[in-house]
Amino acid sequence: MITSTTNKTSSIKLFHNLCQAIPRGAAWHPPFYRGFSGNNLKWIAIVTMVCDHIAASVLFAYRLANNGLTKSQLFWYELLRDAGRIAFPIFIILLIEGLVHSHDPKRYFFRLCLFTLISEIPFDLAFHRVWYYPAKQNVFWTLSIGFFVIWGMDSMKYELKKVRRRLKQKEPELISFLYLILLDAGLISAGALGALVLNTDYSYIGILAIVAAYLLRRFPLPQILSVCLLLRLQSEREWYSFLAVIPVLYYNGHRGKQMRYFFYIFYPAHLLVLYLIVRFMGLV
Repeated sequence: MITSTTNKTSSIKLFHNLCQAIPRGAAWHPPFYRGFSGNNLKWIAIVTMVCDHIAASVLFAYRLANNGLTKSQLFWYELLRDAGRIAFPIFIILLIEGLVHSHDPKRYFFRLCLFTLISEIPFDLAFHRVWYYPAKQNVFWTLSIGFFVIWGMDSMKYELKKVRRRLKQKEPELISFLYLILLDAGLISAGALGALVLNTDYSYIGILAIVAAYLLRRFPLPQILSVCLLLRLQSEREWYSFLAVIPVLYYNGHRGKQMRYFFYIFYPAHLLVLYLIVRFMGLV
């Protein structure tokens, strides 16, 4: 019996260690290596996002205006689009970190919603050359809806614990767990349906990827792999999202230098710049 229990405990520890392969701030890194901070990850995501948007906005407009691209131009177009697949998985991880470490989730959510609205016109101008394009919404919609879903899941779990304490845990734990599952399923379904109806960037797959990242937040390797696998369901190009695994696994858990509003402002600003470039080139 002692041997059986010991083996079972060892198996659990082994599974836990495998799930946390290359964990955040892993001790086996060389002494001079400190990993990526949250700020470093944000810059990787921003640079790869801009690469993608240059291709999807400027090069695509050039392609339409000239009835195609040369072989060399097509190579750069494909390369930039593929590089851009790295950005969204990283933004999802940073969103989860934002919820986990935020002192004021309401303020965080309000900020996401505000820049969702601010970014819509620049997004439509950059990619569709019109002031309003109802058939496609910017990625902030996906991040906002996804954040609302996981924030709701987190809050309901906390509220359910308070209710159980108030009732002195008279209600069976299994019943409470089933309530929580049903409530979570309802929230996830509503979020996914909202993203599908609004046709947000990454649609309902993006919401499911955010939920998966939240549920696996304590296990870095399964977390990022589940995000990339879900995104892969959307298109063949999303195979390149697996390149995000490397920087995410080397995330050291530190926030790094704070640029709280930089990305929020940068997103609509760079879209406007891309639109102005397209206009300057006479491709509108």
